[in-house]
Amino acid sequence: MCEKRIETALLNTPGVRFADWSTETHQVKVAFNSKRLTEQRLHEVVASVGHDTKKLRAKDEDYAKVPGCCKYRTLEKH
Repeated sequence: MCEKRIETALLNTPGVRFADWSTETHQVKVAFNSKRLTEQRLHEVVASVGHDTKKLRAKDEDYAKVPGCCKYRTLEKH
């Protein structure tokens, strides 16, 4: 489910030519037109569907929409 959600979000972004998310590495390979969008925008797209990136944390309300099988955040100790 995560793979499809992430790839679909990226592929629906104008300027993205290719997106392939690896279930093994939890990384996505993206080919995009840098004249049409920035790397930061790619991080925003992934975060908008509930997934944190190395540069951007998804909003809690977006993360809450991720199915239970795709939850990845751990509880922080208080």
